Amino acid sequence: SCTLSWLSCPASSSVWASPPPSGAADCAASASCAAASADTSAISSGSVAISEGGTSAATASTAGWLLAAYVSDSAVRLMVGLIALVFLLDTWIRKAPPTPRQPTAAGGVFWGGVAAFTSTLAHAGGPPFFVHVLPQKLEKMTFVGTITLFFWIVNLCKTVPYLALGQLTLETLTISAVLIPIAIVANMIGFWLVRRISPALF
Repeated sequence: SCTLSWLSCPASSSVWASPPPSGAADCAASASCAAASADTSAISSGSVAISEGGTSAATASTAGWLLAAYVSDSAVRLMVGLIALVFLLDTWIRKAPPTPRQPTAAGGVFWGGVAAFTSTLAHAGGPPFFVHVLPQKLEKMTFVGTITLFFWIVNLCKTVPYLALGQLTLETLTISAVLIPIAIVANMIGFWLVRRISPALF
């Protein structure tokens, strides 16, 4: 098992400068290296999810801006609800695969675009985003970080359309300023909870 840990270390690791492990100290070093390699792999999966969806966020936000006058909030909510319902039924009916599903660039661009589009029109980007990300079974903190970065990019892309549509007025900015302290406290509580909750319950 020590040799397997040694082999799983990245080629750039200093562990490769020595022969396969034989003693307890070598075993510990190899196991530590293998664990770090696994963490790097999980972070890489999250980065793929962000980059795939992020590439289409600006385009989808622009489409939402252009269609805002023609597509009602109710229609968007209905579409998001149907997506969530189909995803839920699919999860219940089909047995979940034992291994994480590998993401594809096409799937990331499509679902990232749908999430950005529905987020721009009705602040409802969650269900399309989860359709793409949940089957990947990302590690807990990688999953949370992926959500945070993706929707930060989406919200950044929405700034110009919202300005053009007259949504960012003095009144809305004042309300936002009042709510910022509550948002900061709520985020800190959420961060505290997610670090302590078990992966299975999460």
